[in-house]
Amino acid sequence: MTKADKSIVKEHIYEEYDGDWLDSKSHGVGTYKKINFQLKQKGDYFEEVYSGEWYNCLKHGKGEETFANGDNYKGEYHMGYPQGLGTYTYKNKNVYHGYFLVGKKNGHGKLTYVNSKT
Repeated sequence: MTKADKSIVKEHIYEEYDGDWLDSKSHGVGTYKKINFQLKQKGDYFEEVYSGEWYNCLKHGKGEETFANGDNYKGEYHMGYPQGLGTYTYKNKNVYHGYFLVGKKNGHGKLTYVNSKT
């Protein structure tokens, strides 16, 4: 191993789906969990969880997702993306409530900051 090799981060990923199936695909209602264990320091890991409706292996319908960075989205999904009305809560507790299109804020919405400024 060279000095350059010491900066390599080894990853172990654990994935789990518990829910309804159709033709060997997640379809109906279920929960998907992905845990990425990074061995840079003992005990480091990142977890992502989606719980809600599925269509042909895609998030579709109503659901809630917690991202590895600590942010959370609860609302409508369409073909794998947040789309329609939803609430996005940032790790720092700022909250956006409004409309999304293909995973991005779009249309009418309200962003509320932790210090109560809107």
